[in-house]
Amino acid sequence: MAPPRFLSTLLAMLPPASPLALLPSLTSLTAAAAPVLTSSPAAAAALHLCIGGVAGSAGALSVYPLDLIKTRLQSEEGKARFANGLEAARDVLAHDGPLGFFHGVSTQLVGVAPEKAIKLSVYAAVSGAACWHGAVPLHGQVLAGWLAGLSQTVVTNPLEVVKVRMQLGGGRAGELLRELRWGGLYTGLEATALRDSTFSAILFPINEHIKPLLLSQLGADHAFFCSLLAGMIAATPAAFLTTPADLVKTRMQQGRELLLAQQGACVPGFAPPPSFGAVAAQVLREEGAATFFDGCAERVARSAPQFGVTLAMLDLMNDFCLAHGLAL
Repeated sequence: MAPPRFLSTLLAMLPPASPLALLPSLTSLTAAAAPVLTSSPAAAAALHLCIGGVAGSAGALSVYPLDLIKTRLQSEEGKARFANGLEAARDVLAHDGPLGFFHGVSTQLVGVAPEKAIKLSVYAAVSGAACWHGAVPLHGQVLAGWLAGLSQTVVTNPLEVVKVRMQLGGGRAGELLRELRWGGLYTGLEATALRDSTFSAILFPINEHIKPLLLSQLGADHAFFCSLLAGMIAATPAAFLTTPADLVKTRMQQGRELLLAQQGACVPGFAPPPSFGAVAAQVLREEGAATFFDGCAERVARSAPQFGVTLAMLDLMNDFCLAHGLAL
């Protein structure tokens, strides 16, 4: 069966060679490193960390400005000031310049390697469990994705707290870490856990089913493009359906004292509502149910290409490592 016309057009624009051909200079290096990496569990774990870090960083950097705009739209101040993402983008550009779109990116990049390493390792461990007898059913993929997303929150939540406050103009990373201390870094943990576990439970099964279909239609020569497109398709419903949890997470982590300071008030020790339920009920009562999907377009526009790039880069590097004898 011939691929759809729009895919044929896209494929005609791609280079005929496999993306692996872009990495010939690494061949001798990986050949020399293979005996070391295949014989040491610690080295194999480090390899997972590096692969996850590179793939995750590529995905995060490619769409970070959209993440910043999404966060501003979901904050209480943003809800009052901006009608849409375009207004928020103009405000960032006017006050902070082009580099303002990358406030907080450092925390994202610091955490992306351990986050992706944890997520991918847990997913691989659960989906590769002996109880599935080599054929993981749909509910097994959902369970593996859910546990993978849940496990990463130990890393993502502290980084999300710092990133959200930096994106809202709350200071530098070092200052925020001293101010928040250990307990403050886990503000909104239940919202982050709900968002990340649900997202991964949707993302991984859809990706696992879509990618083979695309490969069968387009052929192995376009494996990178198939991974990219499958990741984008899978991330679209995952991002949309988890927007309410993401909005509540942003409200919990923005810091009510930060909002009051921006409005010219000062209430020392004033804390945000203590639970997911309290914040969600407040949003529903004061702003209506539609507010839970504020920023959903920006979230989908960010997540689809981000996870497309991340999963495609992940497959690319996994294939390259396997082709050169590196154990994964």
